[in-house]
Amino acid sequence: MEDTVTEALNSYYKLKHTYDTNVLKLKRSILQDKSLSKTLMKQKVSELKLKCVSCNQIGGTLFLQHGTKLIAKCNADQRLGLKPCNLNYDIDRGDYEIIPQVYTNYKTDMDLIRTNIVRLKLDVLFGYIEETQAIPLFQTYKEEYNTLDVSLKQMNELFDRIIRNTRNHTNIANLSTKIYSTKQTIRDLLQQYQATDDSQFIRDTIHHYIHDLNPQVKQMREYTYEKNAIECVDGTDPCNDITKYLIQEPYSYVQTEIEMSPSAIIQMVE
Repeated sequence: MEDTVTEALNSYYKLKHTYDTNVLKLKRSILQDKSLSKTLMKQKVSELKLKCVSCNQIGGTLFLQHGTKLIAKCNADQRLGLKPCNLNYDIDRGDYEIIPQVYTNYKTDMDLIRTNIVRLKLDVLFGYIEETQAIPLFQTYKEEYNTLDVSLKQMNELFDRIIRNTRNHTNIANLSTKIYSTKQTIRDLLQQYQATDDSQFIRDTIHHYIHDLNPQVKQMREYTYEKNAIECVDGTDPCNDITKYLIQEPYSYVQTEIEMSPSAIIQMVE
């Protein structure tokens, strides 16, 4: 997905979040009013005068989704003589599938073609179809199978590189050697300190830890995990609860996506 489309989508969802938050605040102010009966609460909620997130006119903002298209436009109440503002988002997110699913689809299609080839051979063997009729069908199946086979191999390479993280195997192996060497240097320095009680060995140890080992370990973490984050149970930011988790994933969801149909900004007026 192009950066411009990503920015447009972020802008759309940010606008929608702002609008939804404002609507929720208005509804909560009514629902938290203990002096109102449930019937009156429902009535007041239904009578809320929602305002456009862009121009603040009564009528609110329409956020729509049609297939892969996201739409946002002013819904100013024309019955009140109001004219909708220029707000107009029309963004096609495109169609994406994740690598494992595409891989499975290719495998399924290839299995189906193999089954069709076996059936075709049996039909010829038992005389249900003439060999002259079967040859063109066989050639078609063969071409389709070969095309899928190439695609499957490409997908398998992509699966290894992204999901199994083979893209960083060489870097990880080289860095592992460096980390081992640095740790050994630190061990040797500590042993020399214990033998001589010379504080210079401690200073050298600290230097190697700060300037060598720490950056190497950080780099190893980045090579091994695409995502390194601290998240909390309730999903808030900052965390409002006391339970936090370290989330480490070798790949991001975006990296597993394959574009099936392109994304595009059809129109975007704020």
